[in-house]
Amino acid sequence: MDMLKFCTLMGYGADGVCPYLAFEALFSMQHNNGPLAGRDRTAIVDAYIKSIDVGILKVREEPHCCRGRVRENH
Repeated sequence: MDMLKFCTLMGYGADGVCPYLAFEALFSMQHNNGPLAGRDRTAIVDAYIKSIDVGILKVREEPHCCRGRVRENH
């Protein structure tokens, strides 16, 4: 999911993002030689939470990305 979309959903409310669905999607990549094969669930969840935290902080640091475009013509 795009980080800006994630932040928009978080701004809507915590109910906009279902962490259990995200975790299940990550856990499914853990099986059948997926990209997360060989990693334990705790490490997967910790990495997901850390990446979300870092992404939200990056979005908050860039105020221009959250503003609408200003119309040049009056």
